[in-house]
Amino acid sequence: MSRFSLSALAKLTLSALSGTVETAKQTAWLKKHNEELRKSNEELRKYNERLRKSNEEFAKSNEEFAKSNEALKQNGSDLRNENERLAELLSKIDGSFSKHGINLPLANKPKQP
Repeated sequence: MSRFSLSALAKLTLSALSGTVETAKQTAWLKKHNEELRKSNEELRKYNERLRKSNEEFAKSNEEFAKSNEALKQNGSDLRNENERLAELLSKIDGSFSKHGINLPLANKPKQP
């Protein structure tokens, strides 16, 4: 064998060993990075679950608010209808009293809220 081929062989061996060391470093870095990503993914999964539950609670609360709001609207409508009915009755009573010459002192009207 010539001296040149031994030198080339030594260089190839060093290059291969150097590549193996570099590959080992990269593998270690990838394992570490992969573990960090797994932890981050787990944290994000837990956070996503909390957000999902919070969103469900908000949706339920929103539904309850909408139902309550509808009930209040209906109650307001019922009160307006009752006020109109009472106003008609009062007008009929006033008309009847006036027709028969009955004069009553005016009642103080309650203040509207």
